[in-house]
Amino acid sequence: MKVFSNNFAKYMLLLSAVFIGRLTLAQEPIQVSVTVLPPTPNYVYEVVDMGSQVIITIQNTDFTTSYSLKLGLELSGSNGIIVRSKDDALPNQSIDLGPGENLVFTGDELSTIYNGYTENDFDFIGISAQDVVNNQELPDGSYTLCMRAYDYTTGLPLSASSPIGCSAPFIVMAVDPPVITYPSNELTVLPIEPQLLNINWIPPTLSSPDLRYKLEMVDLTDMQMNPYDAFLTSDFLSFFEEDIVINTFLYGMEFPQLLVGHEYGIRVKAYSDQGPLNIKNDGYSDIITFTYGDSVIAEPVDSAVVTNLPAQGLNCGTSCAFTLTGNEVENKEVMRKNSMIKFGNFEMKIVELSGQSPYKGEGIIQATAYMPVQVRVKFKELKIDSNYRAIAGEASAIIRKGSWIDATWADVKTMKPKIEVDEYGTKWDAATDPDFYIDNLATTAQTIGTTIPVSIGYEDNSIQVVGMNFSQKGHRLTYHIFQI
Repeated sequence: MKVFSNNFAKYMLLLSAVFIGRLTLAQEPIQVSVTVLPPTPNYVYEVVDMGSQVIITIQNTDFTTSYSLKLGLELSGSNGIIVRSKDDALPNQSIDLGPGENLVFTGDELSTIYNGYTENDFDFIGISAQDVVNNQELPDGSYTLCMRAYDYTTGLPLSASSPIGCSAPFIVMAVDPPVITYPSNELTVLPIEPQLLNINWIPPTLSSPDLRYKLEMVDLTDMQMNPYDAFLTSDFLSFFEEDIVINTFLYGMEFPQLLVGHEYGIRVKAYSDQGPLNIKNDGYSDIITFTYGDSVIAEPVDSAVVTNLPAQGLNCGTSCAFTLTGNEVENKEVMRKNSMIKFGNFEMKIVELSGQSPYKGEGIIQATAYMPVQVRVKFKELKIDSNYRAIAGEASAIIRKGSWIDATWADVKTMKPKIEVDEYGTKWDAATDPDFYIDNLATTAQTIGTTIPVSIGYEDNSIQVVGMNFSQKGHRLTYHIFQI
């Protein structure tokens, strides 16, 4: 029995050696590796077309034989989706490898060989060809991209099957669409004159150099339908604007007049001219509605004793009144640079400071939904309470060096409702410099703050803000309207 066992063991060793030898002889001569660099594909067409972020390395391990081959492609997801090129699919030309030769392709380079492929050259599992053609988006999941070399003429495999020749897994996940933050849903907006509504939204969390927005608005007043139905057709749109490049839009007097008491719906779509983006809801934000309320602009009021401080927000017009309780006690502690001071409805960061209370210096009024850009100011006679709220003093926007205005422009008595361009001649060019349009400044002066004047509107109808004053009682703009 022991002899039989020894003979059996020798037999199995011999059989194993022969089997391994045959495996070695039958080893595929071509090695393929695939690397998918970020940003990873989000769409089927990006996988098929590939691109510069896909790197394919093909190596001929046979040092005596040349090969003409094609590559089979397979995209597989953890969600059961598989998109695979058919066995009989044939590209325009073969890839030719000499003995021991290595070739490296980017997806862009390889796609020129496979540019004749259509959806008919692929099998689809877990997703239909129609879904791919119409929607293109890959459902959320973890995916791998695999390639295998086949003889160009016979179709026989020349490289190993998966997981050899597969990329590392990459995640595809659609991001949330924009979220409108102002106006908030069902808000009653206080109108101001001239018309100015600052619409803001949170952008989607993706990196796209060509990210743009489209804003749509519908007057829902007396419309007997769901707001979502009203946006299904462009027939009901009262306003739309495309090619917005920042996440804010100033709806000014150059656009259709908003009517007091009317209810409006707005939504924002994120898109790119370079192709679809992997954003939920086809890039559309949720619809929010707001009512354009009574046309009343509050005037600054004197401090008054109030039992409870009323809720006071930033939905203010050319005058933003603020009421103190009248019980504030001055804080005698030494104030420091970078302190944040509450100035009425606004906040101011101290950047320069001299003396003791009452203080003077320079600060930056922080951006709000009403004024979407930080403003550099000089302040004087400033006193604060224990909550770092201004209870005395004032701050005025700094006039830009070399500007076409001077300090007299900030006097409220100089405000004119309409000013013809001819009154200013060459100053018109300075007044309409796009570098100082408020929507551009919201980006370029985001951290350092802007000086004045600033422009709101467009060249044929431009509001020039020539003065900004802040106090513990309120805030006032001085402006001029230019008209061609």
